[in-house]
Amino acid sequence: MPVNQTINTPIAYLPFEMMDKSVSRYRRSDLYSFLVKLFREEIAGQLCTEYFIGTNREGYTAFWQVDIDGNVRQCKIIQYLQDGHRKKATG
Repeated sequence: MPVNQTINTPIAYLPFEMMDKSVSRYRRSDLYSFLVKLFREEIAGQLCTEYFIGTNREGYTAFWQVDIDGNVRQCKIIQYLQDGHRKKATG
């Protein structure tokens, strides 16, 4: 009978600088503009900082996932419209 073996592979992290650059541009995203309309600029900025919300080159919102040790695990990119809704892919 075969024995199940666990293979420990090292965890890959994204460069912190990549996240830092993206998070510093959060004001460029449509999600941020929507949050400012809902709340005010100070709170919208605080939310983006606290939840590691940034912007990619195209202006889409980047949600960075950071573990408890401060390692950047992954990033999810979502395009938002100015009304705060996600833009659905067509096709």
